Order: sequence, then C-alpha cells, then structure tokens
Amino acid sequence: MESPKQVSKLALNLIERGEWPAINSITLQNGKFWHVRLIRETTLVSAAYCYDEDTLENIYHNSKTYFSSFGKNGSFYFKNFEAFCGEGSYGGDGLVGLIYEGEFLWMAFFDESNPFEHVSMDESFVYAENNHKQIWRFNIHDPTQITISKSSLFSLK
Repeated sequence: MESPKQVSKLALNLIERGEWPAINSITLQNGKFWHVRLIRETTLVSAAYCYDEDTLENIYHNSKTYFSSFGKNGSFYFKNFEAFCGEGSYGGDGLVGLIYEGEFLWMAFFDESNPFEHVSMDESFVYAENNHKQIWRFNIHDPTQITISKSSLFSLK
C-alpha cells in the first residue's frame, strides 16, 4: 500500500484535474478505497454502508475503471480544514471531500446521491446538502460513518 503522502499526491492530482473513479466509494488518506452500497427509499437514498475494500492505486490503474469529471459546488473552511462538495458528470453523481493543511484526508463519491450543493462542518462532522435537500453527515475521522437525514431541518446555505 502506498504511503499517505503518495496517496495524497495522487488524490489531490485527481481532484485538481476534476476527475474521480465513478464508483460508489469512500477513499481514505491511507489509500483504502471502500466500496459503498446505497439503500433507497422510493427515489431517495436513505442509507449507505461500506462493504468491500480496495486501494485507490489499484482502482486508478485498473483499465476497467470509469472516471467521472466533476466540479466543485461549494467549499467551507474551518480552522485548517477545507470541506468541499460537488457533482459528477453523470447527472446523479455527488461528492464530498476533506483536505487538511493541503493534504488529502478523504473523498466520498456516489453515483446516485444527486449533486451536493452546499457543505459545512464543525469539530466532528462534515455536512453536505444535496439538491433534494437531504443532509448527509460524515464523521471527520471516519467518513464511513454516514447519516442521511430524510428532510432538511436546516439549510447549509
């Protein structure tokens, strides 16, 4: 497995180019690439959980991996953190990421979350609001812990 510095360099390069593997996933600073299963209630995602592990390097070098172009829709700065959100090129894609002092910490990419339009954070969580007004809450230290609110009780705007 690559070192966190090597992973950060690869991840930041992909982020700068505006592309990411088009796979429901959460990628960590240590290079772990967790596949994520999304659970739907009607047309909206109601839960997400990690079920399989790979590495960002392996996914990046796999010729069968499709990459989504993405754009950032918002950033939020808190202390030395930058939380950002955006949307991918396939319509329903959304992404949320966290950088600390210029180093990659993690990135979550989902192909059915819908675009994330607003992002915020506090000492413990990153909050991202999609275009269906759902709030997705990610634990800063373990983004595989995701909570999805069915309706927005507050706005991140």
